[in-house]
Parts: sequence; C-alpha cells; structure tokens
Amino acid sequence: MKKILVLNASQSKRAVTRRLLDFAIEKIASHGSMVQTSFADAVDGQWNYEDVGEADYSVLYFDLKKLTYKGCIDCGFCSKHRRCMLKDDIKWMYRYFDEADYVITASPIYFGGTPSKFKALIDRMQAVFHSKYTLMDSLISRDKNRFAINILTGGEPVSETQFAGIKGELKYFYKSINTEELQDILLSDTDRVDPNEEQDVLAQIEFAIEELLRQETTA
Repeated sequence: MKKILVLNASQSKRAVTRRLLDFAIEKIASHGSMVQTSFADAVDGQWNYEDVGEADYSVLYFDLKKLTYKGCIDCGFCSKHRRCMLKDDIKWMYRYFDEADYVITASPIYFGGTPSKFKALIDRMQAVFHSKYTLMDSLISRDKNRFAINILTGGEPVSETQFAGIKGELKYFYKSINTEELQDILLSDTDRVDPNEEQDVLAQIEFAIEELLRQETTA
C-alpha cells in the first residue's frame, strides 16, 4: 500500500484549485484501488493509513481551511523538547507526514505567496527543523524517500515571476519534511478561465500523477 498525503490550501468557495486537485485524485484511483480519508476522521491521532484495508492507495486529505491551528510563536520549546508545545490539529500532522510516501499540494497564490493557513502550517515545521539540526533526532525520518507534486493556481494572467514566491516557500517546506519535489503544475488567469477546459493543464496533472506513483519510496 502506498500512503498519499494531500494538502488543499485553497480558501475559496469558487474551488478552482479544489477542482484540479479532485482531478488529480481521480487519476490516482485510475491506477488501482484507493480509499480517501478526511483528516477530520483522523484528528484523534489514532487513525493509520493501513486502516483502509487492502487498498493500493490510502489517501489522507487535509482541507486546511477546516483545521484549527496557529502559526509558529517562536517560543523555543521545540529546540529542547522535539515537539511543538501548541496543542492543536498540527500535532498529529508530523506523524502523517513521516509515514507518507507521496505528498500532493494544491494551493492558490495570495500576493505572490501561500495563503495564510498554509503559511502557518509551513512555519510550524520549525519543530521538525529543530529536531533535525538542533536535537539531531528528526521528527520526520530522513531515511525514507518521499516525493511530491504541486498544483499551483493564480488569478492574474501569467507573468514570469508569478509563482516565484510560493515556489520558494515550498522549497523550504519540503526540505523540512524530507520530501523531494518532482513537478509543479501551474495555472494562471483563474479569475477568467474554466479549469475543466484547460486540457494542457489536465494532461500535465495526469502525467505528474503517473510519474509520482512510479517513484520508489523505500530507502
């Protein structure tokens, strides 16, 4: 069984980003049996990817706007204790990141970067950073190969630097969780275009999913 962690960082009810992410998940299902679980059903920390039974793919779906958590408060606790002192939905996510084989992130860009809920999640990976580089005992194993793809959307027409900010944030996010980025799928001008009619983008997502699922995750 392959374990797939999905992050939906969209705040919008228009759901352009969500529709592209749904398409990606459909493509996972076309490669074998799949069970999707919402993080809302796993929030007690007792849920395991294997709980779905004999499926080929166990997908754990995080809709960030529905979760309750704060950003990093820079208290220094994690530099001494290998965990974050804040008791909210993030505390379960470290384990689910650790166990995942693949990560799929879907996010719009807000003012050139990540939406606030996603940025707060990224900042909370400070606990992982300190576990790796200060305490030398990583919360997320460095001995496992993990791979990720990103589906990124922007409301404005395409420009050369449109996605530069969010790509920089994602670079350090994945470095923190010991995951290799494989591909970015980009869609601009989403204030005007219908994602279901963007056949080139849909084809890119389909190809990216195929490439993702081919990756060997055993170290």
